[in-house]
Amino acid sequence: MTILLAPVLLILWLAFLGGPDQASAKAPPAGKATVAVAFISSFANSSTIMSFQRIGLNVITVRLNPSTDPNVSEFDGKWVSIDVPPGVGRNSGVSAVSTGNNFGGNLSNTNSGVLIGQGKSEIQIDLNAIQNIAEIFNAQAIPAKTYRQLELVLDAATPGNVVPVCAGATSGEGCISYRAKFPVVTPTPITPMSIRTSFPGNGLDLSKSQNIVTPVVIQIDPGLQAGPTTFNQTVTINPTITIPSTTPPLPGLATLLGTITTTASAGFSGTRPQAITAELAGTNNIAEKILLPKSCNGKKTCNFTMYLPAVDATVGGTNYDLFASAINTTYSVRSNVNVAAETTTDLTGTPFTVATQKTISLSGKVTDACADLGVQAATLNLLVAEPVASPSPTPDCTLNPPTGCVVVATASSDEVGNFPLPGNGLNKAPFNLVPPPDAATKATYELVTTAAGFDRTLQTVTAKSGSLKCSTSVKGACNFTMNHGQVTGNVSLAGGGTGPLTIAVMAEDSGTNNIENLALVNIPTGATTAPFTMNVPDADNIGLNNVKIANLDLFAAAQDLFNGAPQTDTGHTIAVDSVVPAPPAPMGSPIDCATPVVAPDLSGITCVGHGSVSGTVTGPESGDTVVLSLGGVDVQTVPIIPPVAPAAGNYAICAPADPAAYTLKHVNSAGTTIGSPASVTMVPPVLVPTPVPSPGVTPVPCPAICPNAVPNQDMGCLTCSGQTANF
Repeated sequence: MTILLAPVLLILWLAFLGGPDQASAKAPPAGKATVAVAFISSFANSSTIMSFQRIGLNVITVRLNPSTDPNVSEFDGKWVSIDVPPGVGRNSGVSAVSTGNNFGGNLSNTNSGVLIGQGKSEIQIDLNAIQNIAEIFNAQAIPAKTYRQLELVLDAATPGNVVPVCAGATSGEGCISYRAKFPVVTPTPITPMSIRTSFPGNGLDLSKSQNIVTPVVIQIDPGLQAGPTTFNQTVTINPTITIPSTTPPLPGLATLLGTITTTASAGFSGTRPQAITAELAGTNNIAEKILLPKSCNGKKTCNFTMYLPAVDATVGGTNYDLFASAINTTYSVRSNVNVAAETTTDLTGTPFTVATQKTISLSGKVTDACADLGVQAATLNLLVAEPVASPSPTPDCTLNPPTGCVVVATASSDEVGNFPLPGNGLNKAPFNLVPPPDAATKATYELVTTAAGFDRTLQTVTAKSGSLKCSTSVKGACNFTMNHGQVTGNVSLAGGGTGPLTIAVMAEDSGTNNIENLALVNIPTGATTAPFTMNVPDADNIGLNNVKIANLDLFAAAQDLFNGAPQTDTGHTIAVDSVVPAPPAPMGSPIDCATPVVAPDLSGITCVGHGSVSGTVTGPESGDTVVLSLGGVDVQTVPIIPPVAPAAGNYAICAPADPAAYTLKHVNSAGTTIGSPASVTMVPPVLVPTPVPSPGVTPVPCPAICPNAVPNQDMGCLTCSGQTANF
């Protein structure tokens, strides 16, 4: 993803972050089975894939039908739906899973069918990102029967969006979002638009699967046709779907086997279902959650199976953190478990162990140390360390990143700083179901709190008199403050440009693309400059590898329109300030917040139009990215297509055609630069003259990415140009 999208993606991410509660999950009703649908992409029928930077399909729902007729009616009453993950609004699923692109909501008042033409929400699947690793869409309980037909329902008006790279004057404008369309057919199909396939063999038999999660992997090929040749056309896609198999091994998924034991005298209980949750290692991003089957009730030992998205073993597989949780039960955790696609990882030799323990609430308030105001939208992660005898090195949850620790619960603060936010009616908030650490052994948890513009803040959580207490708590159970500083400056336009214009100013840890905060600046009509002030972490903030962040980098990027629509990629130059000293830490009692750091002006912002660069990097690994920097400041990062995929190593970046040179870096998942950086200067747009009017023909005006400052715009279209850089 691009760094310039960070504000939008952060909002969507926070919307889903709460997710379903791991401890209070409910078992599927009698007569139903849980199906987890995952997507993986293929481009065998998409010969033009290299001409596009992004390919997204706008999915409304997945539907299954028991009919043997592949042409069964869309209105058949036996269709059942697995809907968009309900990250916002009502939680209607059994174990919804985040994809990171959720817009929330639901399709209908039941979970058994989509109302044709009445879809209220959708989710965009980025097919470039899932070429060799499955992305779980959602998991939901449906009637336990045999299904033979499956269809993917897309938005009928806009089934997808694609962003081509710049190709020059012979093609349409690159680096803008084009609406995708299906080939024209007669008669016009009903809405919404659907793509069908049949289950292989005898179908998907769920009749004996009421107590397990059954994975279904759908392979999607967008069927990309020719790229655009004008700025205002749609791009034709002819997508197809297949189901490679209904039994493991499944493409893009790993199989994980485990065992869990309990010290409860009556064994596991159906009144407090035991959940096993897997999240990407070192994060709170839940990939999948399962419940123990009913057959485990009354037993003290039970086996479980999980199917997790993973890359191939030849490129290192994928690491997960695992934890067991339930109402009135202790946590049991395991960190950095490596799994690989189409292989089985067996953990049954080292069981998870849980014990009976009353669960209580961890609540409080997060306050700005400088202003005595609540800190809103703070993220609070509760970390539990593995048993000391298990991992090496010794677990330490205070480090950044933590070692041998797992996030077992996540909460967010409300608009006045109180946490946790309430549950959604069907599930309690995870922070309301926390088993106190063992006081007899002086066990502790670590509460790590982050918020935009504030220092990373640690609180040690201990058990005291049947409640939970934070180490520096004031005025209550877990009330604490967060420190910050401020930075101020100005942004200004050049090249004859004037407002109105909205500019995002972002602050990141110097030498990295880790954004700490942003401020939106509005330059009014006719003006050329505007001030900004934003909170930023102070010089005592601990960054990655436990090093204090002494300096910040700032950059400013304009939000541009093309043909009236806002675009992801700006056409204005990006202004940068590198190595701006972080504000000093607040001092004294009461705390005296230091005077803001005055940054050099972010100046010279001017419209130059789009450019793009694409190519192939050497030796790509899973999770690698290409980082684009300007003047020593990282301004954009995009994923590299991972190994094993047909286009492994490819990348594409859209950026302003700045006459100054950019630097391209190949960076691995640990943040280390691989090989030597490359220098690239974007090719400026090409002027395509406007046709001369003729009798009966009026040329269509040609839009530009930022027409209020482009010279000679009235002479024709400015079409962006691309280039190649392999390194």
